[in-house]
Amino acid sequence: MATRPNNINKTTFFLITLLASCLAYSEGHQEVLTTSEPVMIPLIDKDMSADFFMPVRGDSESSVEDEFGPPFNMHKAKGKPPISRWDYEKFTVYFESGIVIHSVLRR
Repeated sequence: MATRPNNINKTTFFLITLLASCLAYSEGHQEVLTTSEPVMIPLIDKDMSADFFMPVRGDSESSVEDEFGPPFNMHKAKGKPPISRWDYEKFTVYFESGIVIHSVLRR
């Protein structure tokens, strides 16, 4: 039976012993396991091509409303800094203190 030095705790000794055992076992057993099954990633049914424009970062609320018209839903600003959201038919616009920070396509 192996004895451990006095300055190493039980957990460290166990992990070192386990690592040494794994290394000793793996020397003669070097196998690589692979799979050839395809990975299926679901796609959105909508056409995601950019056939229209969305507001860009830095636009003001007034310029967005002038260019795209009034949104069908306006969410009040929350938090600090105040973040608000405007919903349009094809996209949603996020504002920070009245300035566009992000526009995303709606699903």
